[in-house]
Amino acid sequence: MRFTPIIRSAITMAVILNAVPTFAQEFIRYGSANTYNSSSARAAFPQAWGQYGSNQQHNPVFTVPSGAPTFLTSGISTVAPLTGDEMRRVDVAAKYYPADGRMAWATTAAQWVGNVVGVSMAQGIIFATTSRREVYALDAQSGLAIWRKELVGVAGMGQPLALTLGGKLRIIVTAGDADFNGNNVIRAAQLNEHDRGAEFTAVYCLDALTGSQVWRFDTKGNVRPTPLFINGYLYVVSGDGFLYVLDATTGAQVSSFANPGEGQVGLSSPNWYNTTDGRTLIYYGTLSPRNILAVDVTNPAAPVLAWTYSPPGAASNAPGDVSVAVDPATGLLTTSIFTNVGTSAAPIFDERVVALNATTGQVVWSVFSGQGPTMDGFKSANPMISNGVVYTGNPLNATVQAFDLLTGTLLWSTPIPSTDPDRRNAPRAAPTLVDGKLIFPVAQHIYTFDAATGALLNDYYLPVSYVAYGLNQPVVIGNIAYISSVSGYVYAYPVSTITTQAAPSPGVAPPLPLKTAEYYNSGNAPSSSSNFPSTWLSYAGGPGHNSYLSSGPSLSSKWSSSLLFALSLSGTAQDEALFGKEIASQMTHFSFGVGSGVSPVKGILYSSAGNRTVTAHNATNGKLIWRFRTNNHNFGQPLVTSNAVIVAGGNVALNLGQYTNFTKRSSQTRVGTGYMYIHALDPKNGNEKWSFYSGQGTMSMTPLYYNGNLYWVDGQSQMWAISASTGQPVAPFMDVNGFPLLNLGGGFNSTSSANLYTDTAGRKLMVVGMAMPNRMVAVDLATATVAWTQPLSAFAVNLVGFAAASPAVDQTNGLIVSSAVINVDNLLNTAQVLVFALNGTTGDLVWSQSMDVGSVPSGFVSPTPMVTNNKVYISNPTANQVVVLDALTGAVTWKTTVAAVGGNYSWAPPTLVGTSKLIVPVGGNLLTFDATTGALLKTYAIGGGHTFNHVTVIGKTVYVGNSFGWVLGIPLSNVTG
Repeated sequence: MRFTPIIRSAITMAVILNAVPTFAQEFIRYGSANTYNSSSARAAFPQAWGQYGSNQQHNPVFTVPSGAPTFLTSGISTVAPLTGDEMRRVDVAAKYYPADGRMAWATTAAQWVGNVVGVSMAQGIIFATTSRREVYALDAQSGLAIWRKELVGVAGMGQPLALTLGGKLRIIVTAGDADFNGNNVIRAAQLNEHDRGAEFTAVYCLDALTGSQVWRFDTKGNVRPTPLFINGYLYVVSGDGFLYVLDATTGAQVSSFANPGEGQVGLSSPNWYNTTDGRTLIYYGTLSPRNILAVDVTNPAAPVLAWTYSPPGAASNAPGDVSVAVDPATGLLTTSIFTNVGTSAAPIFDERVVALNATTGQVVWSVFSGQGPTMDGFKSANPMISNGVVYTGNPLNATVQAFDLLTGTLLWSTPIPSTDPDRRNAPRAAPTLVDGKLIFPVAQHIYTFDAATGALLNDYYLPVSYVAYGLNQPVVIGNIAYISSVSGYVYAYPVSTITTQAAPSPGVAPPLPLKTAEYYNSGNAPSSSSNFPSTWLSYAGGPGHNSYLSSGPSLSSKWSSSLLFALSLSGTAQDEALFGKEIASQMTHFSFGVGSGVSPVKGILYSSAGNRTVTAHNATNGKLIWRFRTNNHNFGQPLVTSNAVIVAGGNVALNLGQYTNFTKRSSQTRVGTGYMYIHALDPKNGNEKWSFYSGQGTMSMTPLYYNGNLYWVDGQSQMWAISASTGQPVAPFMDVNGFPLLNLGGGFNSTSSANLYTDTAGRKLMVVGMAMPNRMVAVDLATATVAWTQPLSAFAVNLVGFAAASPAVDQTNGLIVSSAVINVDNLLNTAQVLVFALNGTTGDLVWSQSMDVGSVPSGFVSPTPMVTNNKVYISNPTANQVVVLDALTGAVTWKTTVAAVGGNYSWAPPTLVGTSKLIVPVGGNLLTFDATTGALLKTYAIGGGHTFNHVTVIGKTVYVGNSFGWVLGIPLSNVTG
């Protein structure tokens, strides 16, 4: 059995950059909190960390007292490689990103691998987060991890606060992503109130010495910025348009404040100022609408708006991303604002640096600092104030600048030299000022400038993939600078070294090793694989989506196994009280649940899940055999060939730019954030055999397996084809460099798993649903050409079009059957599900059936049909029905109303067992119907929800995945009676 990750300690820079372990992907070693445990060492560190940048001016520099430990004055060189090889792995996807100096790729890395804005420290401990949902405490001297904690959501966007609460050292960590889920963007497109945040988000209080959770406060919108601590209260800003005031000790909500226009906050961490008339004001930026706000929190129980400043021409995410700096001595706050000085049709972008009176919000001065091309993600720079000077970067023209705080006079501006034409130098982090030297991390450089003149003094340059600083600000104590990176690594450098010397040669990294399963127990493997299928090569069991095999194993008793982060099957969906049952159920599914089906092969049940894992369980007893970690969510069903388990990964969220495209119904809309991939894993031990990373469009569907190849259409209408044996690109769909050659005309696919139809001429056609524009598309797999397109323009198909349902193939009758949501009335909250059949050869409409009217389903998700024996079996989530239609005419054979409490429905295809019994997952139950009459025969309660998971029946056994993060094996007789 191997379970403990292989981890390497924080070691010297030369070693980590020249020697990458050849086994496993995790390098970290754990140790004790030795620095904290030494009272003299602990006392030399700051005792608390209460806001972004540690103080109002954003200059986290700490002198050490006499008698401090020598390592603080001599300096140390360590690195804590918190994310192992992950940065090198996702680096292979860079070629699919825009040729923008790797800005878009690096933004994705920051949001899916490493750290965005930097570490914090207190009492001898360094606190770091990663976008892989991790929080670490590191010993300040050794760099060894004291503990690691995984959170529900993305944790790498802010700095942890470190506070003594109730006599104990605690840290406050925010968790939230930068994206929008389907429900958010649809509400935005309908001009309704909506939030930002695709996944669950929360504020955590953890014990600083153990990582154990003290309390958690959940919000509807993402909480990415660093909170602010003042006098026992936490001030938390979020993507749901609210400022929350919490009791820092208990996490109890004291009050909330609705931002004007419910403006969402991006990365803008709040700052504060005590006015001369005795008020306490806090400041942060919002977007939609674009404002800088001052909120009076003199009475934390009743915050009120003090003033609003709306910067003219603010564009994109400004001013909602920049953390304003405040100078308490002068009563001024300053920030930089990404501004369009042109027109919407012909934009010209400039960075505007502005100083406001912190008491009144009046503009004291405003200057433009230089124009340049826009970039992906964070488009401005966080300012820092010291001794009456504002220091900031301009990422548009790649300069570092200094302004007089009182007048705005430009004191100096220094261009950043370009050492790599493939990388754009975009200074966006807040710099750190130490003894007259301005330390500014940019890309893979740590530049040092003379703070008085701007002269470039040193360039500490490490051109390796692990080093990419992004917005991460150095934190300095004595002669040590601690800095994290978008790779998730945390570095400690002697200040005297990085400000005066060249970096050591990084050497040449060895070949990237194949990734291994994080857990493997060979003792849990099945003793026999008889009666099981030898492969599983299609979504939902085959072209008709009836996941049933008459021969197979017989279980004597039920088993159920939980995945990572599983919720109790007897409980409610995550944050159901905030979102309501239906939305919370879908979000729970995408965050924790099994993708869309499980695959039983040779005695092993394979599953992939939204919790970013692929797992293998013994199909006879449910014992875990292996678990493999992935970088993104896994919505599809694993395919299992004779020698590999194949899993596609990607989410169905949209970033800020694509959110805007979606609301405009643009054909340029792209669905998917993060890195997209297909992993081929060893069926026995879960080790990686090969991986293929694709472009920016989602791969949250099950690929089509045909003739030894994998085919799919991604979230930006590109069609891909690779060998299922090697992962190599397949012509004529791909060129030799792995780029797709066929684009289906714009728009997106989200979760539509393509199907295979053989037309009357013998052509093999891949059929898939698309949106924006809405259409069904058939592609000839021999010629890589579009065979036909059917938009069904006579129907009022809504927003997500045909991209949510997976079409079923009725080869016997020559039909393609699928569904879409139509006739949405937002005022009445009504909609219908359209079920239709197309001629598989021509794409012509054969029949359509508009099912009964009901409530609008969350995300406009439409159900996936199952076709067999001249019947179409489908759920109708709008009217809470199970419906059977004649496959030749579309006439209703029967429909039965079912109970789906509070909208906790299911969208998966039903399963017909033999010819008499139909199993349909509805909410947390498996319902069995008489397939002929529609009479409900039995309700089998499991709990949780099934959402997109269909039931698989082989022989006398039911296998099913659950949205709450469970896989189950159940005797068929228990389910059907």
